[in-house]
Amino acid sequence: MLPHTLNTRDSAWKGQDLDRTTEASAAKATIEFLKEVRDRAQAAVDAGTREAAQALHWVRDFSTFDALHLGFLLPTLGAGEVRVVLHEGLVKIEETGVPCLWRMQMGDQSTFVLALIPRSVI
Repeated sequence: MLPHTLNTRDSAWKGQDLDRTTEASAAKATIEFLKEVRDRAQAAVDAGTREAAQALHWVRDFSTFDALHLGFLLPTLGAGEVRVVLHEGLVKIEETGVPCLWRMQMGDQSTFVLALIPRSVI
């Protein structure tokens, strides 16, 4: 299984063996990503309207991360309770342990989606 596939419940996500330097840089990248997620979500909250919250929809492709960092980032984010499969498995969407942050896989493309509910589900 490739390290960016969506099945976070698979054992491939457990026990990533990263050297100290890679682990440190992966932790730093994870913190920066989570700060960006926080800031974008906070901006929607600060707007103070239901429309702003519903309009929240930010996408970041997995390819913007170092592949080794994903092995740290994805288990850190964890998996939530909701998983959606669309179009006979072509699209898979799973919430993370971070509110409003989802993982989406469409064919070969994997992305994070920050939204109340990803538009592809709506």
